[in-house]
Amino acid sequence: MRDEINRTPEEVTIDKMLLLSLFSLTSQGSTLESMLKVQKLSFLVAMPLFLARKKAFSLEFYRHQKGPMSTGIYTAVDDFHKIGLMKRDKHFLSNTNKRAQDLVKSFIEEVMQGIPENRFLSECLINVVREFANLRASRLTSLVYDMKFPTIEAPNRELTVRETPIHRHFTKVLDQPESELTISIPDDWMDTLAIALSPSNRADFEKASKSRLVYARS
Repeated sequence: MRDEINRTPEEVTIDKMLLLSLFSLTSQGSTLESMLKVQKLSFLVAMPLFLARKKAFSLEFYRHQKGPMSTGIYTAVDDFHKIGLMKRDKHFLSNTNKRAQDLVKSFIEEVMQGIPENRFLSECLINVVREFANLRASRLTSLVYDMKFPTIEAPNRELTVRETPIHRHFTKVLDQPESELTISIPDDWMDTLAIALSPSNRADFEKASKSRLVYARS
């Protein structure tokens, strides 16, 4: 396993797209509300996948004073703000906009649901959104605090998040030999996402998004 800081560029891009997918699905029927809420929603998707050794997210969640947190989520949200996919005002977040939701719709249809080995991920995302997205951040955090999980440091012992010592790790980056199933993303989609989700390529975002939508309809 590796630390989040040692993610590959491809892993960073995949993390961003999966987070954008989660945020956009949440935005369709609820509100993102705050960094606290999206951290907890992301954890509830990433943790069961990590325990099942299914490599999708490459985020490192650790026990923070406010529960499970990942630095990579802060970075992703900042990039989404810079690209113009959503707005962040300190810890408060807007919902994702139509450009983001259109890209996510194509990604889910083509990659998550269109490729059979990826369907485990779409099911996990949808289940978390269905069960938890309508909750306020305070209520969601309270529920997560009462859930039991092992940590990297004590893999054979489950504690509630409330009982887990500060700075203990819940997840890290799985390497290929450690994973039983890995998300599969076609090269053309990876090229599109590398452009669409990089702040330095903001001018190319709409072009990349439209190319995916045209391709999806053809």
